[in-house]
Amino acid sequence: MRTAILRSATLILVLSLSVGAQDKAMSGLSAESAQFRSLMHGAPSLPLRLTELPLSPPSPGWKIEMASSARELLIPFDEVAHLLSERGVAPQAVLALADSFSVSLQVAANQIVSVLARWNPSCSLWSFENHWPMPVWWAGVKTNVGSDLAKLERLLRTRIPTTQIWDSFAARKRQVKVQIALSEKLNYCVVLVVPPTAQVPRTHRESKPYADGS
Repeated sequence: MRTAILRSATLILVLSLSVGAQDKAMSGLSAESAQFRSLMHGAPSLPLRLTELPLSPPSPGWKIEMASSARELLIPFDEVAHLLSERGVAPQAVLALADSFSVSLQVAANQIVSVLARWNPSCSLWSFENHWPMPVWWAGVKTNVGSDLAKLERLLRTRIPTTQIWDSFAARKRQVKVQIALSEKLNYCVVLVVPPTAQVPRTHRESKPYADGS
């Protein structure tokens, strides 16, 4: 076994020499050289086939993009605040921000929730792909209260843009404004929940939550 390995190593070294040097060195290795070349030329080539893997969005508002954290760094606070000032503190701003910066709706919602953090907002995406509305993701405050979810489902089943004032949300007794914006194809909607008094902050400092969480 060791002899065969040494012969193979010697043969490879000889084959790496120039043609003239090979002629001199091949006197004792002609048989091994012929066998090696025959083996190499007779080896079958492996067939390579192009395989395409189709990608389908796992949920509405999903996009192939760079990491969300990197994209979010590219959206300045002032741009988000300016858009909210123009569009109002409404779910339509989520759709507009996603379109303006070519990011997913979830990235846009995270940015808007971050800017409005003082007001403890809730933003969610709901899909109409099934027979009844189903939440896809939440940004900010998420409610697990059964009565909240039941009311939201009843509103969303109408598939009509709506604004309502509720006396509580997510087990907190405070008035909130529940707003619904539909996509153009009516296959999903964005829900934004904020206090009626919510205002667009002018600076990062003003966007920080209140100490009492109100």
